[in-house]
Amino acid sequence: MAAHGPALCLFDVDGTLTAPRQKITKDMDCFLQKLRQKIKVGVVGGSDFEKVQEQLGNDVVEKYDYVFPENGLVAYKDGKLLCKQNIQGHLGEALIQDLINYCLSYIAKIKLPKKRGTFIEFRNGMLNVSPVGRSCSQEERIEFYELDQKESIRQKFVEDLRREFAGKGLTFSIGGQISFDVFPDGWDKRYCLGHVEKDGYETIYFFGDKTMPILGEELSPLGPEGPLVATLTFPRRWGLHFPTGIDPPSRLFCPLGVPQHPPRSLRASAAGLRGGDVR
Repeated sequence: MAAHGPALCLFDVDGTLTAPRQKITKDMDCFLQKLRQKIKVGVVGGSDFEKVQEQLGNDVVEKYDYVFPENGLVAYKDGKLLCKQNIQGHLGEALIQDLINYCLSYIAKIKLPKKRGTFIEFRNGMLNVSPVGRSCSQEERIEFYELDQKESIRQKFVEDLRREFAGKGLTFSIGGQISFDVFPDGWDKRYCLGHVEKDGYETIYFFGDKTMPILGEELSPLGPEGPLVATLTFPRRWGLHFPTGIDPPSRLFCPLGVPQHPPRSLRASAAGLRGGDVR
């Protein structure tokens, strides 16, 4: 399926362009710069701007057409800051303090092989909560992740928070290896689409490591007024391939009503930008 008209490739960071919290490889960096000669390229991640710089380079805003840290709550276009939103103004201090106090109390009761520091990281658009602590080493990160896979530590934590803060307009999204994010409803990776919807793109390809398509005969809308999303393989017409030699999962976005009747073989899901791969 080829794109018609202006198109944008939008990439998740952790687990897609880089290993979790690691620097981009030279091969991947070169690939993206070659791709940018063919099509507009943007990056979107749950981490703050400083962490995006650590992973993709201090010159990240010059190397990509769009840079969306914190799911687009902080937005750069053509090297310039577009806007910055913050969670405290949206939720209010009382709810934020209740949430922080509850999380710290819960973490204090968890027994883990190791605990380090920075259990809650306050970002512009979200709170990032880590039971083991974000200052853990790479070895400790892997140790916690393997334990979490067996005992569902983060999943149980999130389920408890969903019960405690039901009806408060909060989304809890597990991603990466050691943490989960808490943000207002609708402030997931779909948020960044608001910055590009007026730029005339007919097609937006999204690439993420935790995009899990479901079979369907129709495209699934991301929201009442949002675009539609469908899976497809990365188009090779530019003569480019990912350094790994394996095309990652991808998403195609198109305006509502286009196409009205997609092929029966088209697989659709809105899972990719609803969270799950935020950090």
